[in-house]
Parts: sequence; structure tokens; C-alpha cells
Amino acid sequence: MPEDKDTDALLKTLTERGTYFGATAEHFIGDPPIHTIAEVLEIPNEELNTYGRALAKQPSLGESTAELFGRVSDGIQAYLQFQDLMEINFDSDDQIHSGMEYFFNRGYFYYESLAYLRSAVVSTLNANCLSSLALLRPFIELFVFFLYYRYMTKEKGLDQLYDWVNRGKGKPSFRHALDYVARAQGDSTASLSVFVHDLYRSLQLHYKALSSYNHTPRLEESVGTKSLGFGPSHLEFIYYTLYSVQHLLELIVPMMTIARPMIMFPLDKLERFGFSGPVGMFSDECNHRIVKKFIGEELSRNLQRTLKADADVDALHRFFFSRKVLTETEIRKTYDPDSSESQSIPENEPLHALIARKKAKLRLIGWAFNYYRPIASQKTGNT
Repeated sequence: MPEDKDTDALLKTLTERGTYFGATAEHFIGDPPIHTIAEVLEIPNEELNTYGRALAKQPSLGESTAELFGRVSDGIQAYLQFQDLMEINFDSDDQIHSGMEYFFNRGYFYYESLAYLRSAVVSTLNANCLSSLALLRPFIELFVFFLYYRYMTKEKGLDQLYDWVNRGKGKPSFRHALDYVARAQGDSTASLSVFVHDLYRSLQLHYKALSSYNHTPRLEESVGTKSLGFGPSHLEFIYYTLYSVQHLLELIVPMMTIARPMIMFPLDKLERFGFSGPVGMFSDECNHRIVKKFIGEELSRNLQRTLKADADVDALHRFFFSRKVLTETEIRKTYDPDSSESQSIPENEPLHALIARKKAKLRLIGWAFNYYRPIASQKTGNT
């Protein structure tokens, strides 16, 4: 009987989570802290089965296994950093006045890709690798379409994006979108053209391989072979799936860096804007160090050397340094606690704690803005 009560209480949490988003953020001095995969993705024990709870502890199964778990964790952390570079720009007053809908859903593909990535990793830990591999293909698609509409919007405006968001029309094939983004990134980073070409060629090959698990896998690709029918995935196949996640992130994080180059040029936004500065335009030292740790010193240096000539990077630097440096008193005055925390923040609260709070709030707003649907825009259409 007590067990039934525990089960009922657990199932109840699935219906009582509320209609709100949650988000966390990090702020640290020095090297990025080390986290397990479960910590990075905020996976509670209740979401994991017996296998998942054992693997989430990252058991000591050899040096190569520890390195694999660490690389996957670092890669996920790196991809999460781009939440802080989701700005909302308008090219003209016409766009601003065309409707409030243009404030929403611009980063939807990125946020949805995070949801797919998390679900894929949870399934892997739970020894359900077939689900994981089936989820990684749409994860790639969502990432590529995020970049596609980012570059397309700069070239042709916002209408094509919102044709798909609101009416499900106008989205090209994956291959067309991938080729378009590859050309856009190759043109913007001529000195890295061979590197960019190799990234996209590798991503295309990964996509083709993963497509088997959304269609008809051949015998040598079969999950059933490794799991011996209805059993859980073999540990070897779990490692294979985690390696797939690692390799995908090793391709995707550099591509995302080229698309959002300010991640390579951290600035102390607090110093110039306090807590009330522009959203999604600048990265901080924590964002940069997490990405740099994952992609490595050499690639980081090469990307910085190439991307410093980017027109947007130059414009943002000029805008940033046109602002005066604020005193700590002036900075503190810009922090506006919301109703849930106004009574709990002492006047001498360390600035680094306030930075983490503010970053978490802005990430939460990012999730909400990209899933909110204005009533007038809630129409159906064919995808």
C-alpha cells in the first residue's frame, strides 16, 4: 500500500508541474566547473530507471569511458551557452509595427533542439538507445533550420520565418537548408572554408546514418541485434550512442559559434550596462570559457582570428565601448528584483550571485518567448 501511494505521488508530479518554464545559469571565476550529464541537463532521479541512475553517476568503467562522459557533458554545456545570444533585432520600423508576433518564436528551432537533445540523452542513460538515435536526426534538423532562418532573415527579412511559424508553409527541404547554411558560413569565413566544408560534410554523413533509425535499419545497424530482442541496449551500444552525441556536438558547436560570433569575444556587460543592458547581444567570460573548453584552444584561437573581422562583431564592440564604465553603486541600482525575491536579497548580496540570478531569469524569458503563441497567430497549416 505505501508503494501505491508513492507511485500516485510520483505520477501526480507529471500533472502538477505548472504552466511555467524554468531555467538555470552559471557564473564562476576561473575554469568551468565539472558537472555530470544529469546535472547539466537537470535530470532528476525520478526520470531515470535503474540503468539510468547507475550511468548518471558516471561509474568508473575505465579512463576512456570517463573521458566520453566528460566530453558529452562539456558539449551539452557549450551548446546551452547560446541561450544568452538570442537577440531580437528589427531592420526597420515597419517590422516593429507589423505586429507583436515578430517578438516571439525567432529562436524556436534552437530551443526545441535542446528539448530533443535532452530527451535523447535521457533515453541513452535509460538504456533505450533506439529512441535516442531516432531523436538525434530531428535534433540535427532543428539546429540546421535555426541557422537557416537566421541567415535567411538577414538576407530577406522575417516574413519567411513567420510563414512557417504561423502557417506551416515555406520550410525548404533539409538538404536545401543545409546547403544554404554551408554557403552562408563558408562565405563569411573564407579563411576557414575548408574547415567549414568538412563540418557540413560530416554533419550530412551523420544525418544519413541516423536516418536508418527513422526508416529501415539494415541488419548490421539493428538495435535488436545488440539488445538481443526485447532487452535493454547493450552497454557497448550505449557508448556508441553517447559517442554519436559527442561527435554531433563537436560539429554543431563550432557552426553555432560562426553564426553567433560574440561567444568568442566575451565582454563585461555589467561594467557598462549594469543589469539593465540589451538582451542576447553579448557573451560573458563564463559563456566563452565553457565553449572554449569544449572546442579547444587552437580552434578557439582560429575562430577568434577570423571572426573579429565580422561586421556585427565590430559594430557591437563599438557600441559596447561607447558606454561609460559604471561604479558598483550604479550597477546595484540597476538590479530590479521581481516579486518572488524582493524580500530575500540583502543589500550586500555578492554581485556574482545577482549575475547568476539575472542570467537565469533571461534564459527563462527566452524559453517563454519562443513557445508563446499570440492568439491571432494560432493557425494550422501543412508542414
